Amino acid sequence: MRVYSLCSGIGGIELGLHLCGPDFRPVRFVERDDFCRRILAERWPGVPIDANLEDCARVECDVLTAGFPCHMTLPSASAPHDYRGVVGTDRCLVCG
Repeated sequence: MRVYSLCSGIGGIELGLHLCGPDFRPVRFVERDDFCRRILAERWPGVPIDANLEDCARVECDVLTAGFPCHMTLPSASAPHDYRGVVGTDRCLVCG
């Protein structure tokens, strides 16, 4: 199954899908962080990686994955109990 990954991070969701069945294969990633893009390129050579959600390419896929943007969900060292990025009306989980 062709997997299109948004806010990919280092590809944890895609790795999990692959462990569930090798038929899951990424066809494109969208990730803004340079370090994460380097990890994705090492793990899945030849799979295109876009840096911007607003400019990402349209690609046919069977599965669309999306990680939460980390900078919005993880508390920082200066605010270790600040989880505002995890809750609110502007976050959602879509299953289909």
